[in-house]
Amino acid sequence: MEINNSFSAVKLSSKILCIIGLVFTLIASGFGIYDYIVKNNWIENEAIIMEINHFDEMIKIIYNYNGINYEEEASFYSSSYNIG
Repeated sequence: MEINNSFSAVKLSSKILCIIGLVFTLIASGFGIYDYIVKNNWIENEAIIMEINHFDEMIKIIYNYNGINYEEEASFYSSSYNIG
């Protein structure tokens, strides 16, 4: 009788772990789909690099969109970028 109860506990814990794994897989897939949708709706635009911070690997850029100037810090970085 004790072996049967132990086996049932193992089956139950296995099912719970499978459900948790499935939930994490679905969440990760959702983030991947969201990222794909966002990246495919980006609008390409030219920007001017105003400042490069090599320590934080951040760059300050300025760009114009619909006649409005925007100034932001971008988290993408490449050693081939130059100011201007």
